[in-house]
Amino acid sequence: MIWYYFLFPCSIMAISFFYGLKINSKSKYILALFFGISVMLFKYTTTSLGNMIEFNKVNIPDITTAIIYGIISLVGILLGTLSDILPPLKKWGLLARQH
Repeated sequence: MIWYYFLFPCSIMAISFFYGLKINSKSKYILALFFGISVMLFKYTTTSLGNMIEFNKVNIPDITTAIIYGIISLVGILLGTLSDILPPLKKWGLLARQH
């Protein structure tokens, strides 16, 4: 489960950071909703589906997973958007915005 509790949050935070860094429109916040729902569906269609098939019972998707991963993505987007205050990153060329 290391992929679910460590790799997913780290990769979502990194992708959201760079997305918030490069995109200037307000529609970038939809990415948080996308990541939240996609991770919820990933968990539902893998581990939960296996349990449903094995034990012949139906589970509903866990909405708290979508909320938690959506918040992680939103934090990454906000950090990327607010990263103009970090001069060393500008010097290395990581904060070159596209206008």
